[in-house]
Amino acid sequence: MSSLIKTRLQQGHQTSQFPQGPAQPLERFRGRPLVDSAKCRESCIACVDACPTDAVLVQPLRIDLGACLFCGLCQDTCPGGALVFTSDHRLAVRT
Repeated sequence: MSSLIKTRLQQGHQTSQFPQGPAQPLERFRGRPLVDSAKCRESCIACVDACPTDAVLVQPLRIDLGACLFCGLCQDTCPGGALVFTSDHRLAVRT
């Protein structure tokens, strides 16, 4: 128990100033995906096969964000780099 308290004290503050300041996601954070169908190789469905929730669709290439787990498997298996996760955390819309 004392080691847990000691570790927590060493971590310091882990909060950010958002929304007053910019958000600072961690390096491994996966945010808004970018889809560039021009980089998609013809008849390649590696990203579709890799997706555990069938969130990646083709014709045209797109991601169903309601089904996506942001696991990154589609990005890792895409040989052309057509799917890339950014660090942009803003996914909500007002309209």
